[in-house]
Amino acid sequence: MTVDPLAELRSALTHFRDPPAMDRGWSDPSAVGRVFRKIEETFGLLSSEAINRDSIADAVLRYQSTGKIASLQDLKYTCFGATTPIRPSNYLVIEDSTRFGGLLARVSDLGREPRMFRRCYQGLLLGYLEYPGLWTEHDKGRKNWRALRRFLEVGLDRLLAATACWHGGAAATG
Repeated sequence: MTVDPLAELRSALTHFRDPPAMDRGWSDPSAVGRVFRKIEETFGLLSSEAINRDSIADAVLRYQSTGKIASLQDLKYTCFGATTPIRPSNYLVIEDSTRFGGLLARVSDLGREPRMFRRCYQGLLLGYLEYPGLWTEHDKGRKNWRALRRFLEVGLDRLLAATACWHGGAAATG
């Protein structure tokens, strides 16, 4: 029987809806590691390490100061940096209720850019797993982390649909 890594990812994300289930299944670092490996096998590298940290910081700080994301590259960098403290003030996009909602809205608008949606989704998923959502003392951060969980759940359907298209012949270009 062939294992479908996307179905397993969907199942794993479903556990995030129920914090007690998350405590049981996701407190084990090896479970998180298995999900990361499946995502990497299916979609490629899932790490902000592949992106220059200075570029991430620059994009996040521009977004913080202007409220605008000037390019698709800045959008990707901001997604990968949404839960990374940016110096000098240790600013976190996820703890900024206005900017974080705007970031998710901008990613949602990537209708004709499935490849960029996939990269942004990867960055946001990585941030979701890194940020201490249930345990943070920052109310806006916890609220936005829950919004991110819902976004990722809905976005997974979109990711699956795009992946089905790629496997049907369009994958060679996507």
